[in-house]
Amino acid sequence: MGALNLRSTLRPVTLHAQIGNLFPPLELVHRMCNSPHTNAQLLMVSNSKEPAGRSSQAIHVGVRMTELDPREHQGNLRRSAQEAVMRRIRIILEERFQYQAVKTTLDPSPAFWYPYLGTIAGNLVFCRLVVRDAEAG
Repeated sequence: MGALNLRSTLRPVTLHAQIGNLFPPLELVHRMCNSPHTNAQLLMVSNSKEPAGRSSQAIHVGVRMTELDPREHQGNLRRSAQEAVMRRIRIILEERFQYQAVKTTLDPSPAFWYPYLGTIAGNLVFCRLVVRDAEAG
């Protein structure tokens, strides 16, 4: 019953995700590289205002992925790896922000991970998310 109540309090949002951002904020890269946690999921939030007056929130996320094989695709994320990252992002949005992504779009640019920043704890994937309130039906 508690899980049902949690779902009903989530704020519906639209999500535009750039998975594998090649140019993440340097502060986030530094924090991820120096994190002692093996399952580190760190984020930075910045607010922006769009010309139409509709507010949006940019969230930069760094996630360690143990599922990535350094020998695959020289740093490019396969579709299955992108889906795994998106599952983690949805969990982060629900748990930390109480957001539920009702519509998700993915940036069409190539998705990268950072094998040279990898450790035994996993390789780093940086993502840029733009979150907006979902339009009322």
